[in-house]
Amino acid sequence: MKARKHLAIGFFIVLVLFVLLNFYDKEAVLLSLFSNLFNGETNILWIGISLFLLGAIFPDIDSNDDGSYIFHTFLKPLAKFVKSIFKPFIEINHKGFLHTISGIALSSLIVVILTTIIYFLLISNNFSILAFFFWFILLFIGQFLHLVEDKIKDPEWELKIN
Repeated sequence: MKARKHLAIGFFIVLVLFVLLNFYDKEAVLLSLFSNLFNGETNILWIGISLFLLGAIFPDIDSNDDGSYIFHTFLKPLAKFVKSIFKPFIEINHKGFLHTISGIALSSLIVVILTTIIYFLLISNNFSILAFFFWFILLFIGQFLHLVEDKIKDPEWELKIN
């Protein structure tokens, strides 16, 4: 599946969640709960949504010719960095280690650590561990949905646990 379709599905999911949140949470209870958990820093929510959308295309950094869409955006340095870390794990063919549960968990951890460091240094030194886990979960879910979408598109491809 092409990156545009992965991103379109990701945007659709975010849109549906926003509509449902607005429809079912008229008093903004969930938004106020979020605000209380993260000391009113809405940047944490927007970064989380961005990480979820990044997860929609991130597993494709294992393409051997840098043909993935992520290499043609402003995210190229991040993709190159993470790809270099996973170089020993990336097989010659596409859909290798970064298309496994352990691969997306490890790449999510690395990206969220980098995001946390940048956030702490550039945006706010008032950072909670909850934000770290929130970002990790959103990036992991975005990448996991990428794998599910690949599985739906190509039923012959096997989703690996290791």
